[in-house]
Amino acid sequence: MLTAIVRSDLRPPQVSAKKSSLRANEHIGLDVGGLNTSTWEHIRWKTPRLRGGDEILIRIIEANVVDKPSSRERADPAEVINAEKKHVEMLAKKLGWKIVKPQRDGTPNP
Repeated sequence: MLTAIVRSDLRPPQVSAKKSSLRANEHIGLDVGGLNTSTWEHIRWKTPRLRGGDEILIRIIEANVVDKPSSRERADPAEVINAEKKHVEMLAKKLGWKIVKPQRDGTPNP
């Protein structure tokens, strides 16, 4: 899974002993990252700072070599299992299915 997110957020005016401004500060950024679903590893790449007037072009290409990510973070396996269980329960509810869970000792429910 690969994501590219353009974000813009307004932050309240900064007031300090040296200077004060009544204008809100706008922060514009680009986040490029993804998730390797076979290893459950979150991946991010560094991106340049953005300013008003900048343009972003995303081109899908085939490549034998890719840029190394700036960070990698493996998801907690317990969190992954819990997320998968919640997803299955949500789908079962949506489809009108009943989930029969094993008893605590691992034997199936009658």
